[in-house]
Order: sequence, then C-alpha cells, then structure tokens
Amino acid sequence: MTDPAYGEAQKKAQGVAKGFLERAKALGYPKSGKRVDSAALDYFVGAATAAQLAGDAAFFEVLKNYAFLGVSFRGINAVRELAEKRID
Repeated sequence: MTDPAYGEAQKKAQGVAKGFLERAKALGYPKSGKRVDSAALDYFVGAATAAQLAGDAAFFEVLKNYAFLGVSFRGINAVRELAEKRID
C-alpha cells in the first residue's frame, strides 16, 4: 500500500508542474528548448528547497526526485507529463 503522505506529495508536485507551465506561458517561454528546460529545472529545485525548509519531507523527496531524475534529463517534457499524469 502506498504511503498517504507520498500520494499527497505527488498531488502537490503535480500542482508545481501545472504552475510552472502557466508561468512559462505567461512569460512567453518557448514550448521547447534549452531556455525553458533550464527554467523548469530552476523552478523545481526552488520548490524542493522551499519544501525542505518548510519541513515537508515527503514533498521534498518527490520534488527532488522529479528535479534530478526527470526534469534534469528530459526537461519540459517531464514537467508536461507530470502535469497531465493521473494521480489517485
């Protein structure tokens, strides 16, 4: 069985992804490329740092994993997939 804190952290991370996509669109970032990939990574690292400082260990771990295992390798595509992912 999945830890309820992890499930809640996943939902929060999805909110971070959606928030980044909205922000990137508002700032006129391109739909793909190094510039938007770099901005996505910065956004997730910042969110992970905020979660850690707030003492939310589960949220920090989820964001850290997405930032360093997803966004750093696959860029904006990882963010889009997270934003569209079905999380129960």
